[in-house]
Amino acid sequence: MGVTINLINAQRKVKVDDAIKASFKKSAEAVLNHEGIEFPCEIDVKLVSDKGIRELNRDFREVDAPTDVLSFPSGELDEYDEEDGFPCFLGDIALSLEFAKRQCEERDGAEASLLREVTLLTTHSVLHLLGYDHAEEDEKEEMFAIQEKLTDEIMSGK
Repeated sequence: MGVTINLINAQRKVKVDDAIKASFKKSAEAVLNHEGIEFPCEIDVKLVSDKGIRELNRDFREVDAPTDVLSFPSGELDEYDEEDGFPCFLGDIALSLEFAKRQCEERDGAEASLLREVTLLTTHSVLHLLGYDHAEEDEKEEMFAIQEKLTDEIMSGK
């Protein structure tokens, strides 16, 4: 099992250090391991500004406001055939580091960890790529419990 992360940094407001870059792969691997997915996968991650994510949110969800992260599942998971020899493309993630930084600072104060926020948001988004949702309260409880558990494990180095 392995995951390839194709990372595109299309924003210039928040510095992307090596730890943040590594967090995308760690988060995706943790989710895939948790879900028992043992074949190679691929995910495209695009880091965008608040303006960029607002446009995506407006165009795809009809919500004219910025948000932290958006997930766009490919639908390939249900039809994936390992015999093809290609990794399973799970989908796209768009993440506003600008929004994520502000969000964690507002919630946790000056000591906020952008790395933890990015890890949490990536874990959340990969769960969406695998079909999780939080439209119903029971779904939300399950999904949020998994993302918190995995984020805590990743941040503690387990």
